[in-house]
Amino acid sequence: SATNMSDTIDLLKLKVGLNVGSSPVDVNQVVVSITDGTTANNLVYAGNTKSYSEAGQSNGAMGSFGDVAATNLVTLLTGVTTIGSDNLTNSQKYYTVEKIRDEDASFSQSNPVMNTGDLITLYIATTSADSETAAYNEVGTSNVSSGGLDSSGLNLVPRTTVNIVLTPESGAATTADFVAPSSYGVKETVQLYP
Repeated sequence: SATNMSDTIDLLKLKVGLNVGSSPVDVNQVVVSITDGTTANNLVYAGNTKSYSEAGQSNGAMGSFGDVAATNLVTLLTGVTTIGSDNLTNSQKYYTVEKIRDEDASFSQSNPVMNTGDLITLYIATTSADSETAAYNEVGTSNVSSGGLDSSGLNLVPRTTVNIVLTPESGAATTADFVAPSSYGVKETVQLYP
């Protein structure tokens, strides 16, 4: 049977760690900026209660945000968050994370503080409008059939120039620039950088 695959990259998985001697970083305060040359999204951590909140409130976190990274990822790809009278498409406003290595057990979804030695995966939804229309049931290993994908406004087709900037609360910003390959072939997962 043939596999029905997207023509675009619909989810970026960035492995993120700190340099030796770095101060701890509160992922809640990291802003991720991504552009495909046409659209730019400035994303905040899905558990951040302040960035999109109403004045004087703490209701800015992604709707249905919880303690399970896999559930938060599906919500990122498929959900809309209502804050006051505003409906925010999660894939255009938020990113999620999942810990890979956390020796001192200090990192959690509700308290995402990275120490030296910690390694996390940072998920950026790059779902295209075409993928939203095609109603794919899976993105990587995540089943998204229950909610349907929501477009991030980005369109990572082959040969797209992508710029990602991670800006912490203090310290230097980190930049990753890459050009998508000329073809994604028949691979479900494609390494884009480095």
